[in-house]
Amino acid sequence: MTEKLYENNSYIKEFTAKVISSDERGTVLDKTAFFPEGGGQYGDTGYISGIRVTDTQIKDGIIYHITEAPVEQTEVNCTLDWNIRYNRMQNHTGEHILSGVINRKYGYNNVGFHMSNDEVTLDVDGKLTEEDIIWLEDEVNRIIDENREVYCIYPEGDELRNLQYRSKLDLTEGVRIVVIDSVDMCACCAPHVNTTAEVGLLKIVKHYNYKGGTRMHILCGDFARRDYRTLSEQNTKVANTYSAKRYELCEVVERLEKEIYTLKDQLRTLRSSVIESMVQENGGKGVCLYFADDFAMDELIKLADRSVVLYPDALTVALSGNDTDGFNFAIGGANAKDRFADFKARFNARGGGRDMYQGKVQSCKNELADFFNGIS
Repeated sequence: MTEKLYENNSYIKEFTAKVISSDERGTVLDKTAFFPEGGGQYGDTGYISGIRVTDTQIKDGIIYHITEAPVEQTEVNCTLDWNIRYNRMQNHTGEHILSGVINRKYGYNNVGFHMSNDEVTLDVDGKLTEEDIIWLEDEVNRIIDENREVYCIYPEGDELRNLQYRSKLDLTEGVRIVVIDSVDMCACCAPHVNTTAEVGLLKIVKHYNYKGGTRMHILCGDFARRDYRTLSEQNTKVANTYSAKRYELCEVVERLEKEIYTLKDQLRTLRSSVIESMVQENGGKGVCLYFADDFAMDELIKLADRSVVLYPDALTVALSGNDTDGFNFAIGGANAKDRFADFKARFNARGGGRDMYQGKVQSCKNELADFFNGIS
């Protein structure tokens, strides 16, 4: 059984150990500060005597250090990727504070927790309003600022049975409980920081209803600082681009949306005029063939529809695209079903329809023009 150094001291960055075994499953040590994946948190990474540890897993009670190469030494020096580990400790402790406050205030339970390399997601079994989220964020950060102690206890027997603590499982022995003074008691196997102040800050960046409860995306410590730095840089760049103050960007966006809406409306009017001119100039004899190189599919269909209305006795073919990327098409009018079948077979075109056939074809403009112009 590997001694779990991380359970009683989360701050061990380097240590020496003896190799029990090393094979395709991973390297097993007599003791380790590497935390194996569990409880919603990824396994630690680092080095064993210079050999990269890409993951740490536990299976059937055995902790496996997944390395890029076999470890052949019997005694090894081990080093954790400390910044990654510490960021996870900050975020995990922050999640405990938030879960504890939610449980005490609203009686909701933590029913889901996952920590990625960018954020933490937390699910609780009750609905939280926007006002609740604001209050929770303020309350958690107040507790963080108070620098409360975070520590672990290992209660047994009657002490364990009489203890009120959070747990997703019905545990009876060997229980490690993480205590945050006057805030939370929760069964947890993961490493944590020693005081709430080390969490730094907590930000709930997003929340929404999820499976009858609430899902929250949270950032703590360095995760939160990096997020704020990125947002600040983007905010400043946009503000400088539009000569606006950093706290007036909503007004800038609203103004731009109105301008875009007006321009789109003008464009639709202009496109309608272009479509009408193209159709009027066609003449409507035999095959009405249109190449509208910059038309989107909806505009292409409008062009074809208008042509079919004016020239119902002709075959209408509208295409948009180029020789490199291919052409979107809309085909309708006289004998459209048979002509589309011939066209599809000739060019291996993709698409379909009923009265109006549409899709995409990979070919060149000259070949397509020759084909449709050759229809009598």
